Amino acid sequence: MPVPELVAADCDGAVQEVFATALGLLTAAGAELVEVGIEPFLAAGELLYDGPWLAERYAAVGGFLEEHPDAVHPVVAELLARGTRITGVDVFAGIDQLRALRRQTETILGAVDALVLPTVPCTFSVADMLADPIRRNARLGRYTTFANLLDLAAVAVPAGFAAGLPYGVSVLGPAGADARLAEIAAVLHSRSGLAPGLGTFPLADAPLADAPLAEAAPTTPADR
Repeated sequence: MPVPELVAADCDGAVQEVFATALGLLTAAGAELVEVGIEPFLAAGELLYDGPWLAERYAAVGGFLEEHPDAVHPVVAELLARGTRITGVDVFAGIDQLRALRRQTETILGAVDALVLPTVPCTFSVADMLADPIRRNARLGRYTTFANLLDLAAVAVPAGFAAGLPYGVSVLGPAGADARLAEIAAVLHSRSGLAPGLGTFPLADAPLADAPLAEAAPTTPADR
């Protein structure tokens, strides 16, 4: 889990409330929570919108954008247009930066069984999103977009309601850790008592949902 100071500074009150609830459920299930620095993960996530990978996106769809400019949403077109200004030097510098960050995150993930984070740090109204869609989409993905560039597996789990809105947490790990993450997520979801999504039907009991996490997973999942 991230250090409390980061969550307090980065997330709004409703997110902090639900995240604390989720951590309590994990502790009750037998998890040992370990605080880790997640700065390398966040730095990798910033590369998705502000790094040279925008050029990769433009390379994939730039031809269509040039031939059919009116067929692309203006916000998407604006974001993709940044890819035309990225140089080859930028690309190789970004690759080197990502490699260094990946080594750091691999060390962190190697010391725990899973990383548990809020799925989003805050929420926005539709009007807020329309006013600044690129920056606010990036803000919503602060705790998730790094999974793409770092090749991580992740499961988002409903965790509770606060201020009238639903929130959740994400359970993340290295590529190939899907089964372990799914077991942890299933136990957390079952113990939360929440229905899937906005459904009203009770959640089916997960296998080993009432067993300590140390028994449900190969090793005791340490958090964050």
